[in-house]
Amino acid sequence: MEHTNTNTNTNTNTNTNTNFEDTIQNLKSKNNTLKNYIESLSPLEYKALAISIRELETSFSLEKSIGYINYTKLLNQSHTS
Repeated sequence: MEHTNTNTNTNTNTNTNTNFEDTIQNLKSKNNTLKNYIESLSPLEYKALAISIRELETSFSLEKSIGYINYTKLLNQSHTS
């Protein structure tokens, strides 16, 4: 009978979560607009952000994402109205 180790992904998931949280903290520390945008995300949007950061790694840019661009446009509209 073959034994498989079901715990092989535990460290990977922990490292991924830590890297994600580090990335989020770094983004929040860049400026208040990024911080406020991240804090305004719904749970589903936050999960999508986590997946984007994990899968796209260094090619991901929150500042270039459609959601962030739309958020900043709305902010600019509300400040000019």
